[in-house]
Amino acid sequence: IFSETPMKFRWDKETADELWRFGRWLVGASLFGFVLNNGDRFILGALLDKTAFGVYTIAALWIQMGLGVVNQISDQVVNAALAETVRKNPDRAPQVLKRLRRGVDAMCLAGFFGAILLGPPLLGALYSQEYAMAGAFMALLSFRFLARRQNALGGVLLTMGRSDLMMYNIAVAAVALVAGALILDALLGLEYAVLAIALAPFAGAPIMVRNARRVMPGIDV
Repeated sequence: IFSETPMKFRWDKETADELWRFGRWLVGASLFGFVLNNGDRFILGALLDKTAFGVYTIAALWIQMGLGVVNQISDQVVNAALAETVRKNPDRAPQVLKRLRRGVDAMCLAGFFGAILLGPPLLGALYSQEYAMAGAFMALLSFRFLARRQNALGGVLLTMGRSDLMMYNIAVAAVALVAGALILDALLGLEYAVLAIALAPFAGAPIMVRNARRVMPGIDV
């Protein structure tokens, strides 16, 4: 296409080292993130019969739709604005993040209370009586909205080039989900297993807060 400019493949060691240093942790974070976001279906799919698992899946899909809205705004607006601030005026980054997180917090609280208060009657109106348990599952899973507010701190770590620190938080949460769901199901029953699934993302929150403060001192968590 560019006949006047000869081109050939060439190994760029500096770029390759940067990709490996940053990208390998993103691969690990993606693997643990898959477990955190989808592990409940594998675990409960093995523990429940087809009918009960279908009821749970209905509740999980509704929760996932709400979380998808929060994720889109958090990833595309908050993280982008934070990265731009870090490039141009890093001293203002903590204040900008605090202001942006207020909007994310408002959406997370709305999703949390909406799932608890509106979820059961909504699903009761849309589905027949045999799916009534879906509303209870939806209320239990509502805690995932509160956990999602810490995504902005993950954006801080990525913006500062510390994908390794972000992976640790996700790894702890993924392990907590698998272990908590299996143990509580065996000891206390299905409802507590679902609650463990909903609360699992909080397990990595202390690590996330500590690491975010390390890379961006003065951050308000």
